[in-house]
Amino acid sequence: MSATAATTELLRPKKVAVEVIDSDVHLLAKDGIRTVWEYIPVAWQERFAAKGVGLRNSAVGVSAKTMRFTHPTGAGIRADAVSPAGGPPGSDRAFVTRQLLEDWDVDIAIVNAIDSAAYAAALAGPDEATVICEAYNRYFVEEWIAADSRYRYLLTANPQDPVAAATEIRRAGRQDGVVGVFLPPTNVLFGNRYYNPIWEAASDLGLPVWTHVTGIEYVHQGSALPAGGFPESYAERRTITAQIAESNVASLAFSGVLERYPDLKVCFSEFGFTWLLSMLWRMDDTWRACRRDTPWVRKPPSEYVHDRIRFTTQPLDEPADPRQLLRLIDMLGADLLLFSSDYPHWDNDNPHHVLNTWPQELRDQVCGANPRAFWPL
Repeated sequence: MSATAATTELLRPKKVAVEVIDSDVHLLAKDGIRTVWEYIPVAWQERFAAKGVGLRNSAVGVSAKTMRFTHPTGAGIRADAVSPAGGPPGSDRAFVTRQLLEDWDVDIAIVNAIDSAAYAAALAGPDEATVICEAYNRYFVEEWIAADSRYRYLLTANPQDPVAAATEIRRAGRQDGVVGVFLPPTNVLFGNRYYNPIWEAASDLGLPVWTHVTGIEYVHQGSALPAGGFPESYAERRTITAQIAESNVASLAFSGVLERYPDLKVCFSEFGFTWLLSMLWRMDDTWRACRRDTPWVRKPPSEYVHDRIRFTTQPLDEPADPRQLLRLIDMLGADLLLFSSDYPHWDNDNPHHVLNTWPQELRDQVCGANPRAFWPL
């Protein structure tokens, strides 16, 4: 073996013998909203066409955000994830299957439509968002989920109209391959009674609710807001994104939502998790000290979190000493974690790279046992 070949072999991630259920894979429609055009009622097609939605050089669309928060290289995606057939990464089922499922030995991919979520969170009006969510849901269920059982879908719910979102959950949530609800975060925290129709519908169907950044946070009116002030760069924004999850975890824990809906399960994805340990300590201490403030919270908030809330691993914080992360997971509780790759984004995590220093038992739990217990697979 040549020196170059030997070096390549050393650098190649060592595959781990473990079932891999990936709880965060992003799909895109190849031509944006035009891809799902046939799933949109004619009257709405005419409305969108008149506004220029989905047309080349249109000022209305998922990419219509300020340059301040665009990735420094111009795109937050893997360059090698672009399909040879053209279109954005995550839009070619055959190519995603080969690159993610086969090359990384992913057994089940929990997929979501990130562009419909951006429309739903703020880029479209409330009625428009309802139409767009249904169109994307129909498209991905028919074109992806029905074609390959290794893909499972998180249907997008419109956070601007919880009643309409609940109707869509009840329509689409019973279809084969649908395993959860993607609720994009907005500037209304999840503990607010505003979301009750969504919690009720998801609970009735046994579907976990999954939330994830949409790329428009801190940019568009109505999207999730930062604490303390607006960041000035992409680097700042990426660093403080966990604030969205922190606020919503506290809101769910103290609002009584998890008491009112005892079957509700929630997952926070792409917010990390290493911040959670100190937050659980703080919430429990505050709950004990301020019992009169939230008498409907019947047990320590940390118990609600361990029972009903989960967090995906990406972006995985990797200290110089890997043992420090393992100690933190031991203190936090590995039961809270679901493996996620965040494919096809630039900072996605290969399970055979980021987990190769973890003990086998922990890999089995985070990649297989935990997601199987959480998702209705």
